[in-house]
Amino acid sequence: MTWISVVPLLLAALCSITSCTWLDHPTSNALQRELAEKSRKGLALAMFFRPDELNLTVRPFNGPIRSIHMQCCPGPTQGRWISRSRVVLVDMSHVPTIDPLKDAVGSLAEIPFYGGQVVEMDSQGSIVNRSIVRFHPAIVSPSTDGEHFAILGAPLGPGDWATATGVYVAGFHGREIRKLISAEPGAPFSAIESESSLDWSPDGNALLFSQLGTVSLIDVQTGRSRKIVDGGAARWAPDGVSISYVTLKSEAALLNVSSGESKLIDPGKKVNAPLEWSPDGEYLIVAEEQGSHVYEGCLWVYRVSDGTWAAFPDYGVFAKRWYWIQL
Repeated sequence: MTWISVVPLLLAALCSITSCTWLDHPTSNALQRELAEKSRKGLALAMFFRPDELNLTVRPFNGPIRSIHMQCCPGPTQGRWISRSRVVLVDMSHVPTIDPLKDAVGSLAEIPFYGGQVVEMDSQGSIVNRSIVRFHPAIVSPSTDGEHFAILGAPLGPGDWATATGVYVAGFHGREIRKLISAEPGAPFSAIESESSLDWSPDGNALLFSQLGTVSLIDVQTGRSRKIVDGGAARWAPDGVSISYVTLKSEAALLNVSSGESKLIDPGKKVNAPLEWSPDGEYLIVAEEQGSHVYEGCLWVYRVSDGTWAAFPDYGVFAKRWYWIQL
């Protein structure tokens, strides 16, 4: 074990003994115990281990890190995300290899067919749904009923895929697709404040769409869109009342959708990933940038009801994205 791997363990041990007031925020031992108790009922954090692997690394609050094997797919995948304890992605296993450096003309001809089926899996890695229709690799958001999905991309087929790009809604078990709005191709890992994202509302009526520094609501039935705030990487709270988002200054914020009231939850500190809601809506993951108490960033859990923080040191969090999962 190297000193790099030992440091986070030592910090975690210190945080379990003291209040950690020397960190960016006071760390609540009571909140850590609360999270550990919920882990006994299956609550944990999860991340995709490596870009070229689909398996999940799962980190409970009361035990060792472990892995979950995803049953999809034999080849590469893109657009991976965990939403409401479900893993969604575009299966690229059977996509022809595109190498413009070796064959520019051939690669250009293959672009209309570069994509695959949208796949949905449960928290144990079993496939729940696989779409009939195929899309270019893109950002995917499943509906709350698990039967439909929204995607920021373009369906496969002849034509100019760039002009066809937009926000679409489709069912997993049919061939019908419906374009709601036209949009630029998604940029899921650009600067966090302008990162593209798509999230289906808990009531199933709207999509939360972030792109190029603007967060909008799209009516699923009519396709009408309206801006609600400047920022990016927006996520619905499970109750559908509020959203989390990242401001144009890369700060963590919450917005009440009905009233339009917005507040910063971590003023003056930049985050480098979306604020992910726990399944019960009680907590948020807040990934601070470099300069926190761990080199290359720190992972925090924020309790929404009272603004309490719990630190979970993790080396190199700057290069990782963590999600909530209910096992």
